[in-house]
Amino acid sequence: MIGSRTALPEWFALSALLIGVTLFLVHSDWLWRVDQLIYDAHLKTWSRPAPDDVVIVAIDEASLSALGRWPWSRRVHAELIDRLTAEGARAIALDIIFAEEDVGDPGSDEALARSLRDSGRSVLPVLVEQPTSGGQLIETLPIPVLASATTRLGHVHVELDLDGIARRVYLFEGRGEAYWPSLTLAMLQFVEPGRWDDLPGMRNPEKADDVPQLSVRDHQILVPFAGAPGHFPHISYAQALNGEYLEGTFTDKFVLVGVTAIGHGDGLPTPVSGHNQPMPGVELHANILDTLRRGMAVQVLNSPWRMVLSALLAFLPMLLYPRLSPRSSLLVAMLLVVLVLLLSAALLRVEKLWFPPAPALFALTISYPLWSWRRLESTMRYLDGELARLQAEHSALPITGSSHFAPAMEFLSGLLPVRGWTLRDFKGQVIANWGQPVLAPPGAIPVGSWLEDGQQLWTRVTGRAEEWSMGVVWNSPNPPNEVEGQLLSEVAYQFTTHAAGTAREPVRGVEIIDSRIEQVQNATKHIRAMRSFVASSMEKMADGVLVVSSLGQVLLANRQAARYLCSDPDIDLTGKPLLGLLNDLSIHDSTSWEEALRQALLELRTAQLNIHHKNGFDLLVQMTPFVRGDDQPGDIIVNFSDISALTASERRRSEVLEFLSHDLRSPLVSVLALLELAKEKRSEEDTSGLLQRMRSYTEKTLSLADQFLHLARVESSEDVSFHEVELVSVATGAFEESWAQAKSKQIDLKRQFDVDEAWVHGDGELLERAITNLLGNAIRYSPPKSEVLLTVARNGKEFRCCVIDNGYGIAGEELPRLFDRFQRFERENERKVRSTGLGLALVKAAADLHGGRVEVESKEGKGSRFCLVLNANAS
Repeated sequence: MIGSRTALPEWFALSALLIGVTLFLVHSDWLWRVDQLIYDAHLKTWSRPAPDDVVIVAIDEASLSALGRWPWSRRVHAELIDRLTAEGARAIALDIIFAEEDVGDPGSDEALARSLRDSGRSVLPVLVEQPTSGGQLIETLPIPVLASATTRLGHVHVELDLDGIARRVYLFEGRGEAYWPSLTLAMLQFVEPGRWDDLPGMRNPEKADDVPQLSVRDHQILVPFAGAPGHFPHISYAQALNGEYLEGTFTDKFVLVGVTAIGHGDGLPTPVSGHNQPMPGVELHANILDTLRRGMAVQVLNSPWRMVLSALLAFLPMLLYPRLSPRSSLLVAMLLVVLVLLLSAALLRVEKLWFPPAPALFALTISYPLWSWRRLESTMRYLDGELARLQAEHSALPITGSSHFAPAMEFLSGLLPVRGWTLRDFKGQVIANWGQPVLAPPGAIPVGSWLEDGQQLWTRVTGRAEEWSMGVVWNSPNPPNEVEGQLLSEVAYQFTTHAAGTAREPVRGVEIIDSRIEQVQNATKHIRAMRSFVASSMEKMADGVLVVSSLGQVLLANRQAARYLCSDPDIDLTGKPLLGLLNDLSIHDSTSWEEALRQALLELRTAQLNIHHKNGFDLLVQMTPFVRGDDQPGDIIVNFSDISALTASERRRSEVLEFLSHDLRSPLVSVLALLELAKEKRSEEDTSGLLQRMRSYTEKTLSLADQFLHLARVESSEDVSFHEVELVSVATGAFEESWAQAKSKQIDLKRQFDVDEAWVHGDGELLERAITNLLGNAIRYSPPKSEVLLTVARNGKEFRCCVIDNGYGIAGEELPRLFDRFQRFERENERKVRSTGLGLALVKAAADLHGGRVEVESKEGKGSRFCLVLNANAS
């Protein structure tokens, strides 16, 4: 969509919409539930082994059974502190609230305080709570005797999210000022006092010194739980008190003491808890302790960076969609969703930063439907415009309106016995009439055949619009044949297409996209028909046609052009360079192909050249400039016309004129000169020599005329009748006719027939003339007292009639022109031989007419062999 004037504003608007929605969702945190679900899913797959130096002393059901109902005497806790201290515990945290004195056992508080002081490594909890909604904030500390005896105090408050799940904790919290560290942080500060000055977590710069009843919190972190409840090692309180544990169980360990018994503890739901298995508070503090020691505290990415990153991710598909197909866009949208989830997971696990991905995921999810909607709208607008233009162009085509209808029918009426014609729509309404009125059809009208009603014929026409019925007044006893029916249907098709329109409005009740698709299909069908029409028209052309681009590449070509240029009509010339295809064509004049192309392409003038093909035919090549209307450089239309027949006719005309002007005219002029001499002679003896010479010239003229008429007859195939001919008899007749000529020159004429009969299909008189010409040539070009042999033999499915002499022979360079008309070959060391130059041309023409051939073997000074080869009859 990017790149057009209308699409660019839409792209900007859609991008701004996605970014705006994303920023709003980040700011309002409307999708917090989705973010929490994704975060919880990460934690469930991000477990780690529990540390081996953290031990939980659990006040469980077994301990309650052994030590009695809760609460116990504080002497019991004092005894446990003493035992843990004696075992060498590094730090001891009691997740037990001692907010009131032990009235049931006076002196027990002092006993516990004494144990705490003696231990010097204990931490007691501070409870920060708000008993009533909107009420005053209360900090509940241990009783003073215990608070003064313990080493450290730490708060045990765990923040619950809106869904009631414990995911985060504040490392510092207090009323009016955040001065209480968390219980586990207090333990770590005692063990490693200098390490915990720079703490992780989201800071809270606000102070509430003037409002002490408000809670102030600082260093908020998300806790990546090590595992499900029960993941950390536990030992029962009663077992620890009685010494029922392995040696070294508490040595140099962090010991957390708290309630785990169901119904007595402060269990909290966590992301790694089951539906019915909350995590005891003491184990939650064990997870916080492990998180801080491993440096795995997760911080939420601050708001500005969340907005920037989310906006960039929302904008990313808008950069990619315009360059992708709809299918690829969907795949990219899905990949981007996966990418955001992977990015969030990578930040969480590598950088310990939680990037809530829900706003970006929402933007990516809606980006594809929105983009597809806009793309579809743009496509619809484009299709509507193109269909409208197609309709306008189609209406301008011939035979698409009523103005062309009457001339079309007038034309057909001259070819077909049509006296009237009518067209009705599917409702029976008359759409068009011509000529003699056609009455309504008598019944159901068939498709593909004709319903006869007297002189009226009816059929149904379907295909380009709705179904139409066509009736004609047919002035013939026979119904229209297939071709005649197609001609009539074509008029109906053209008329119905114009009436229906190429780009029809969508039908009500039909889905608009389906309607547009149908219109595009109709338009495409019309374009294909036009393309097929153009391609078929080019293929049917007698001339070869090329359309060549301004860069010399063939864009279109028909089969005839491929035949002329490559001698194979099946070769596809599309995309081939023009100059590379012109190698086999030689130009008659001095013009080059480059000059002709320059004239057509640069000077916009038609170039015309006469060329000769290596296969022997002549072509007229015309290069015509063709300037397109789309601001593109001009193309060239190259037309190849076979003018071989024309050039051959011109050549024969020149030869005939030369023959008439020289060969026939010369003897007649000589006769006239002799007649003038004869007038001066007085006696019969004086004139007898002149008469003999006049007879010779007259016979020569008659022979020339006779040879010329025979050759013209063969070439025009006039008065040539083919029937079964016996070649041995024909050869015998030619032999006898040539015997006197051979005798007069003292040449021994012989024959050798290897077959008794040789039946062929042909003209006997013409074949005898051809063989006679071969014998006459052999006698004429052989010296006296030599030998000429006539043979007839069979070779497979062919008969060979050969004339063999040992005369002067023919030079090799003269053989290609041997059968051309009016060709005579003379040598300085040979006698002057009289020849018309038509005899061998007649032999070649006769052989071609009979589907045979003439074979020649000759060596200068050694003689020649001429063979007339004909196909034997199948019988």
